Amino acid sequence: MDAAAVTAPSIDAIAAAALRKKAAARLLGGLVGAAATLTPGAALAKGGGYGASSAPSSSSYSSSSYSSAPTRSYAAPMRSYAAPARTVVIRQPTRSYYVGGGGPVVVRPPNVLDYALPVAFTGLAVASVLGGEEREGAQRRRRSGGLALYAQELADVKSLMRTLEKDFDASKAPVQRPVSGQYCGDSAEDDKGDQAVVSNLSFGPDGSITGDGIDGVDGRYTLAGRWSGNRCAWIERYGDGFEVAVTGTVERSGDIFILFCSSRGISGSADLRLRTAA
Repeated sequence: MDAAAVTAPSIDAIAAAALRKKAAARLLGGLVGAAATLTPGAALAKGGGYGASSAPSSSSYSSSSYSSAPTRSYAAPMRSYAAPARTVVIRQPTRSYYVGGGGPVVVRPPNVLDYALPVAFTGLAVASVLGGEEREGAQRRRRSGGLALYAQELADVKSLMRTLEKDFDASKAPVQRPVSGQYCGDSAEDDKGDQAVVSNLSFGPDGSITGDGIDGVDGRYTLAGRWSGNRCAWIERYGDGFEVAVTGTVERSGDIFILFCSSRGISGSADLRLRTAA
């Protein structure tokens, strides 16, 4: 009886201690589980809870080892960038090569002059050809226009010659007649073909003009026309087959200032001075 009384309190004490240990273990396991949920490496399932495979078991609370949390990998999205266009200038250095055991042969890189000079010479050649064609075209236009001009000038000179013949006064001829002889001068021509002029003029008492002459470039010619008072006009015919219509004014000094137009489309003027009287 006394032994049983003594043994009963000790059994109760053992049971109470065991219960306290279990309660302490459960409390410790809960704290450890809560700490595991707060660990940065812990993985959560969709919805914020644990996945079925990663949920902690009750046996893990009582053991000293824990399963590691699952890891996730994230693939960064691919991005493409378009590089801006760049102009690359390649500068080739001068190089030296040894050929056949001789001295170095220097090969320089291409220079801008290697391309500019041929282009420049080509441009000059083209410009020269075009300039020549333009000059020929201008000459053709001048000749075509010159023929029309000469036709008009020739008609005017012939009309003037008829007027001079009509206005001629034989009674005044001895006083008004210009001096016959050789006249010399220099022409001023619109094609810059200036040349020396020599004319042998004979002023007849009936108002006629006859003679011949020679130009420094155009050569020899014959002439025929009319005079009256201090006015005169004649037509020159050259050996090359062209003509020149001339109108003139006899000045007080005896010189004759003439204007002319040729069938070649060339116009000009000249001052003829008496060199030798006939």
